Amino acid sequence: MFRAQKTVVSRSQFMQKNDTTSLVNEEKFVNDEIKSISENLTLDNFQENSWGLSTDGTNYQPIPDKHHPKLIANTKGQDSRIVKTYYAIKLNENIKPANYKNTIVYSVVSNQIANLSSGIEFNKDIKEIAGGEENVVHIKSSNTIPEGKNVKNIATNADVKGEFKIWYDQSEKTVYYWTSASFAYLNENSEKMFDGFSNLESIDTTQLNASFATTTANMFSKNPKLKTINFGKYIFKTEKVTNMHEMFADTGLEKIPTGYDWPRFFDTENVVDMSGMFARSRQLWDITAASRLNLTNAEDLSYMFFGVNGSNIVYLDDAFGYKTKKVKKLDYMFATDQENKVKIFSMGQYWATGADIWNTESVVSYEGMFAGRTNYQGCGPSGQVPVSDLTWLRAGRYFCVIDHL
Repeated sequence: MFRAQKTVVSRSQFMQKNDTTSLVNEEKFVNDEIKSISENLTLDNFQENSWGLSTDGTNYQPIPDKHHPKLIANTKGQDSRIVKTYYAIKLNENIKPANYKNTIVYSVVSNQIANLSSGIEFNKDIKEIAGGEENVVHIKSSNTIPEGKNVKNIATNADVKGEFKIWYDQSEKTVYYWTSASFAYLNENSEKMFDGFSNLESIDTTQLNASFATTTANMFSKNPKLKTINFGKYIFKTEKVTNMHEMFADTGLEKIPTGYDWPRFFDTENVVDMSGMFARSRQLWDITAASRLNLTNAEDLSYMFFGVNGSNIVYLDDAFGYKTKKVKKLDYMFATDQENKVKIFSMGQYWATGADIWNTESVVSYEGMFAGRTNYQGCGPSGQVPVSDLTWLRAGRYFCVIDHL
């Protein structure tokens, strides 16, 4: 009998310590051994001088060797229970008297970790399981694995630590994923993880954790019908990310959801490249999320809002301010190449003096910052000041001129 108490996520497994699965005698002149059964059997069907194990006391299985441990329990959440294993031996009366033995090793893996492959490989797996990118309308997490589905395990460490399984539901046009752990860790290179689905409308990332990711470039890009992203509380543990290039580019998103917890788990302090982050997501009108961005180490903001035309007023709340000390590139940041609906990029209350103005001491290029915005009203409530170059700042809820930067 094996008793294990588990408090989070755990799996219990056992195996032979030695290469052999037989019970052997260490005496030099005794060659007899008790071999493991080779198939699932009841005790009545055991051959003589053989042994096996069972988790129910009736149906016996072969003894696993040390290279192929046997999983005997897998739980999720808080659980305290007794897990039993039974061993049965059938002997021939002519076996030589001796001390036959071997060692069984039990182990418990708690707080399982499921690791994912690179973003590009993950993307490939999703498209393959659905039979093509055009078949994916939704990507969702699941708490259970239904029977009869073509399930694929894509965790990179599934052998001992955690599983991440995906399957496709054709009736719902949905790729589901399930993990045996509390969540799955994204790869260091999570570039293009959900990139390039022509019919994708929603993504659920509630079981994903980005704590080890260093690049999330193009993570959600090139999804023209994408309207909903359910972030959850793990995906934006992004303190190690340095590259968010075109992360939300070319989508159908109308707003980037924030939620009450956003500032705590969307960490951009170490991000250097935010170029094109929301580019060509033409329906965007609420980018309040930008106000949560920490630009302490940001250097490239070029094309960041290029082509955004979701409303005549794009509300950015209290974004940027003095946090732009290291920014070098602002080229085409608010420019457009198609629709020209935007008249105002509206900000929170900032004044034209003090530390709240844009810090542009490191800026080396700002070409075409508002290119194509022929309907843009300029700075101030009456739009009397042009915004053709860097002779503007924001104040009083609008971009506005100071004297020079």
